[in-house]
Amino acid sequence: MTRRVMRHGIAMIASIFHPSVGGIQTHTLHLSEKLRARGIDVFVLTRPHPGLPRYEEIQGVPTYRLGATRGSPAFRAISYIVECCRFLARNPGRWDIAHAQQMLSPMTIGLLARVLIGKKLVVNPHATGTIGDVEILRAQRPLTGRARLAAAVKFADAFVSICQEIRDELVSVGIREEKIWEIPNGVDTDHFRPLPRQERGAFRRALGLPKGWEPQAIVTLGRPAGPGKPATRRPIDEISWTPRDAPV
Repeated sequence: MTRRVMRHGIAMIASIFHPSVGGIQTHTLHLSEKLRARGIDVFVLTRPHPGLPRYEEIQGVPTYRLGATRGSPAFRAISYIVECCRFLARNPGRWDIAHAQQMLSPMTIGLLARVLIGKKLVVNPHATGTIGDVEILRAQRPLTGRARLAAAVKFADAFVSICQEIRDELVSVGIREEKIWEIPNGVDTDHFRPLPRQERGAFRRALGLPKGWEPQAIVTLGRPAGPGKPATRRPIDEISWTPRDAPV
């Protein structure tokens, strides 16, 4: 069988990934799938978990689980950083860009690779406020946080901002605006699309939604909002046409 030749290569660095479920994990997997479909060689470097293989292909995406599974949290984090840097140094011809998902361990790996190997680095923060990457580095990483932020300002080539709040936080630590690319999280409309009216009606009946509210029912899926993540209820309350007793 002829192996397809990929154009360019991206090392997707994400400390949390499939089969763990969450926004970063889903974003990383779907982005990797779409890039590979365009002929770009994308692979994921993530942390290991007991019972999971060190290597597997997840929906066609090569996935490497690197680092220790035992020891203190700090030891496991350091072993992940060291093993990822070693992997990238041993495979320089396979990747052109390191894409760090979060400004924590993944960005540290990307910064080291940027300085030592000379490849490009894209950084993608995923939250704001007290649980955001910038604030965690400022307040919860007293020994290394500010040094990592300073290194990001100096060495990272680009940053992805999914919202204005993240952009503002990046600018507040000295990152130049021309390095920040605003790319809101999108929706795959091939997968998420309105059902035919008959099927939609069947689902509404199964959920016990009154017919009188049929045009105005709102469904949202997700975890409860924490600090730094806007709550869903507030924007729903601000929708002028939504009755106060409508099912949400």
